[in-house]
Amino acid sequence: MDYTPWPEVGCSLAEARKRTADRVLASRLARSHSNNKDVETQSVEEQIDGECLELLKSGRLIAYGRSDDLNADLQRIRSESWSTVSGIEWQISSAEFGGTGEIALADVRVYPPLLAPCRSDSLEGSTLAEAFGQFVLGDPEVKVLGADAVRLAPDFKAVFGWGRCQVHGAEEWPIAFERWGMVNTVHPDPQKRSKFDNGRVPDPLEVVIAVEALKHRYCVLISILRRGDVEGHGLPFVQGHPNLIPRSVWSHEEFWLRMNTGDVLQDNRDSRSRVDRLSKRWSGVVLQSRATANRHVKTNEVFHGKPLTYQGLPWSTSEPPDNRSRSLRATSRVEAKMKSRKDCEAWLREVMERSPADRVWSKSELWEQAQKKWPGTLTLRQFIAARSDAISATNAFAWGAGGAPRRPQHRNRRTK
Repeated sequence: MDYTPWPEVGCSLAEARKRTADRVLASRLARSHSNNKDVETQSVEEQIDGECLELLKSGRLIAYGRSDDLNADLQRIRSESWSTVSGIEWQISSAEFGGTGEIALADVRVYPPLLAPCRSDSLEGSTLAEAFGQFVLGDPEVKVLGADAVRLAPDFKAVFGWGRCQVHGAEEWPIAFERWGMVNTVHPDPQKRSKFDNGRVPDPLEVVIAVEALKHRYCVLISILRRGDVEGHGLPFVQGHPNLIPRSVWSHEEFWLRMNTGDVLQDNRDSRSRVDRLSKRWSGVVLQSRATANRHVKTNEVFHGKPLTYQGLPWSTSEPPDNRSRSLRATSRVEAKMKSRKDCEAWLREVMERSPADRVWSKSELWEQAQKKWPGTLTLRQFIAARSDAISATNAFAWGAGGAPRRPQHRNRRTK
């Protein structure tokens, strides 16, 4: 069975739990069911439930629900509300909130952030590199499928770990995803291979499924930009470029994305070798909803109020000194934010690995320390994502529980 995209209308709680469950745990659950090991089954089910609940708490999954009246409108369940959940009925997709369950919501629908109705809010203010890392590579379903793929085919770490477009080829992702290939795989079923796959060793089905999930999320991200739900604003590298990236660029076959930096590149018509086949056009790309952009950014006069259409951009490689200095400053800020996010996750992993089953710091205490370690370069959203990733990487699921933490016996609780 090949990959089935996440439904546009969202999943039930049970289906979301199934899609985002760690594949090793899911295999253990299936074995315990077949061997009638009730105690082990309950333990694994509780662990899978806890992982899915942590995704909802951290905002890596977004849920909507309605009151008992099924004709009522769906309303978003804020991520912080899941810390007060008093009961979840996974199979009928309902949840109660508050100590006494005073708030009950039925028909709960769960989405990855890129597919949720509030997708523009999730992307608002993110750099393009952050959006790709958090909502494409870091998508909960893509992440568990990718981990399984890398376990079976370690070479695919280049894709799922480093964000490259090809395992052994180009790292840049095509904006015109309909035209150019992405993350090539060889299907194990000969009937589903292309004529170019003849003679190549087939990949495991798990790898093919993980790649399809990853490409689905990438195509969703580009489609959001094409529709104009959010807009990309970057620092131009060529005189004459606008700061606002024209919408038509997001479907043009000449443009590419380097996701580790968030740069937008264009085919170089004067290329003389593979080294200079692409030219950088925008760097430090930040995503904004159209409403925010209209409040803070005036449309570049180069368009004279006409609809955005691609009519070619200057090919001069010269750049005014002022633009160059602003580009470097912006790039430095983006790199600082990305480094802080990675360093924060590494620090949290170290803290959790010391005490994986005993949570000695609350989320707010960790956030307070993180702010001191990375002042001005680490956002709360980045911290929450880093904390969630650290919990998953270390299997320290106790750190995702609510309530007051258990304190160590010694006085000095300072982390390094």
